[in-house]
Amino acid sequence: MAEYSVNGNIAIIKLSNGKLNPLSESVRTGIKLYLKKALDDQTVEAIVLRGSEKHFSVGADISEFGGDSIKTHLGDVCDEIEASRKPVVAAIHGYALGGGFEIALSCHYRVASSDAVVGFPEVKLGILPGAGGTQRFPRIAGLDAAMQWITTGKQYSANTAAKLDVIDRIISKGTDVIKESIAFARIVATKSLLGRRSADRRVKDADCVDEIAAKYTQIVHKKSRGQYAPIYCIEAVRYAAQSTLAEGLKKESEIISMLGKSGQAIALRYAFFAERQVQKWSVPGSDISWHNSKPMPVKLGAVIGLGTMGRGIVINFLRAGIPVIVIEMNEKFLSAGMKSVHALIDDMERHQKITKQQNAMMKKAVTGTLNYNDLKNVDLVIEAVFEEISLKEKVFKALDNACKPSAILASNTSALDIDKIASFTRRPQKVMGMHFFAPANLMRLLENVMGSKTSSETIATCMDMGKRMGKVTVLVGNCYGFVANRMYFNYKAESWYLVEEGSLPVEVDKAVKDYGFAMGAYVVDDLSGLDLGYRMRTAFGLTPKQQIPGTQENVRSGLRYCPLPDYLVEVGRYGLKTKKGWYDYPNGRIPVESGEVSKIISDYRSRIGATARKIDHEEVIERLVFALVNEGFKVLDDGIAASPMDIDMIWIHGYAFPSHTGGPMHYASKIGLPKVLARIKHYYEKFGNVVPQWTPSPMLERIVEKRGDLDMSQWMQYSSATKTKSNL
Repeated sequence: MAEYSVNGNIAIIKLSNGKLNPLSESVRTGIKLYLKKALDDQTVEAIVLRGSEKHFSVGADISEFGGDSIKTHLGDVCDEIEASRKPVVAAIHGYALGGGFEIALSCHYRVASSDAVVGFPEVKLGILPGAGGTQRFPRIAGLDAAMQWITTGKQYSANTAAKLDVIDRIISKGTDVIKESIAFARIVATKSLLGRRSADRRVKDADCVDEIAAKYTQIVHKKSRGQYAPIYCIEAVRYAAQSTLAEGLKKESEIISMLGKSGQAIALRYAFFAERQVQKWSVPGSDISWHNSKPMPVKLGAVIGLGTMGRGIVINFLRAGIPVIVIEMNEKFLSAGMKSVHALIDDMERHQKITKQQNAMMKKAVTGTLNYNDLKNVDLVIEAVFEEISLKEKVFKALDNACKPSAILASNTSALDIDKIASFTRRPQKVMGMHFFAPANLMRLLENVMGSKTSSETIATCMDMGKRMGKVTVLVGNCYGFVANRMYFNYKAESWYLVEEGSLPVEVDKAVKDYGFAMGAYVVDDLSGLDLGYRMRTAFGLTPKQQIPGTQENVRSGLRYCPLPDYLVEVGRYGLKTKKGWYDYPNGRIPVESGEVSKIISDYRSRIGATARKIDHEEVIERLVFALVNEGFKVLDDGIAASPMDIDMIWIHGYAFPSHTGGPMHYASKIGLPKVLARIKHYYEKFGNVVPQWTPSPMLERIVEKRGDLDMSQWMQYSSATKTKSNL
């Protein structure tokens, strides 16, 4: 809704729709109603449009997207504001995003608090600013800025916007922006509006439209592979330089109508809601959920190990406002680790994520020690040492002895048995996995893993901690690899089999990037370090050096096995860290095809009698993604994940699965489960039982057999975990 008041000769229209002020139907209708009232009031000379106490407006009400019942369109509201014969001043504080920013742009003047934030996030939902943003913004700020802002969806400070003449007056932080905007409105009340409306303005760099459009088209193709919306954003903004405002608004309307119904926009809206839905966690086969579980207070944290992961986890604690104690095995490692933590904090200040004062406070909040007894008062400990169960045992026994009985002991393990780790303590109900993704201070995903004896309070506390750290936090069950790596192991194995059969690493990576991943599978392998996987395979006795003479090179225990990554490690190719892995890295981080790797692959194919064949990109993507989908259904059937949304969020935020597909499970739902199952069965018949990932999921078979295609929200009724008590 909206509220109306008058202060002398100034009418004030207040957007009032909760904390974030989304522009729902009632708000849009209210603005139109009170705008007319102000125009009809002869005593009113100017109008101030303001937000609620915290924010101007975060934009459209996303729950209305895709609906046909909208009566008052935001674009019409913006047109009426701009057409007003009385000056309209936008008083911006907090967020003015998307439609909220478009309303501000349709005003004749904009006054903003220095800490206000503006921007166009629509492209992240597969659409573009559809209430005049693609036409008004370039007329105010210029084409170059418009294409940068609108194609990226980034948020910008009011000070940055002021440099582009988007903000007419900046009000210092702490000053009443509403009061100052009313005073500003009195100054401009009698001034002519000539040149203040967008229709009266010419795009300042219109003569360079071809050059600017080409520049951003190249950037978009590189950074937003496979996405339609950024390309159409460029087209719409380009139109602003080549047409009248009325013609441009018509073009913008046509484009957003088309984009809003596209599969990508639907997938991105699904991902938007799924990210929020996973916070409402539940335990499959149990009544335990976020509804009935209360977290315990966490006032002091601890991290064991200051390697890459440990340092990132420390930063997460600090971001949550929690002081943290860190432990290392000796003074040398502790000193180096503390320096690295301080460097990360300095980096945050350098990128203007924190102030100088916050920098000092964060550094003061980190305490280093070599003594476990110093952890006697901590509430939550996160262990981040090497993935060796014997080392975990040593650490958890020490923690169990040193920490108070109420303290939660968490492990950052990426695959190891949480119940096994819990058995090293006298408090299994207080043990949980908290699997961060590298680099932990940047990656948004946190996979929280519960064991068979983990208490509801422990689950609730770790889930709440993820939220406080700003993570997309997903609750999963306990099995080798959990959800993330259990599925990723199949993805990696299939990528190796593709090379074994005829593809080159660069060909697989091109197909993956064209599909929309930020990086190819083999580049990711090199960045992670091939030695990490080699260490895990060594623990299972799988590497070539561990085999008895006469063992078939590509078979382990009767199952297909690709030793190619083992061979690379055994000749010193560990990945980027050694400047050679699947690729060579002669110039920094840029991958270059390796002649040595090509020979290793060719020689291996000759030894096992494999004739290289041409594998097209469609087969590459089908095998990689459908192997994920099949395992995803097995994960659901086993009760390791509570919903397909959980799986999609893990893959989007943990492995950069293209968000415009909605994630692997959503992608499968849109292709059609009967088709997906048919292709899985095709590969099962082709490869047989020696490749377990192609054994069709019984849950998937049940859905297709009984119902054919089924909405994702109904899949779980066919999971075994919903019929019998889960192993969670």
